[in-house]
Amino acid sequence: MKKRYLFMLSQAPHCGNGVQEALDLILTTAAFDQTVDVLFVDDGVWQVVEGQRASGLGLKDTAGMFEALAFYGVSDVFVEHESLIERGVEVFVPIIPLKPLGRCDLPALFSGYDVVVGG
Repeated sequence: MKKRYLFMLSQAPHCGNGVQEALDLILTTAAFDQTVDVLFVDDGVWQVVEGQRASGLGLKDTAGMFEALAFYGVSDVFVEHESLIERGVEVFVPIIPLKPLGRCDLPALFSGYDVVVGG
């Protein structure tokens, strides 16, 4: 049975292996023909700001993996607008196409999924 998954990414880039593990789970879930979408909130919005590189940190650079989301059928990638404002990144170049959402829109978004992962 096909389910709808929403993965919420709230961790800043390069803070350990959490982002890498979340991306592995996202891509694996999508590879099994499930509907998968992604939402960046809180410090997770930094993951999609151009120029976030892991060189010298001993971690994988996840920017290229985010670019692979579309290849795996992940078409809806959301970013919480208030999280951007709170971090002073209202104007930025995203590394992938994003759909901005207001914080007040999140409950309606969540209700459209069978499984919400992260937070």
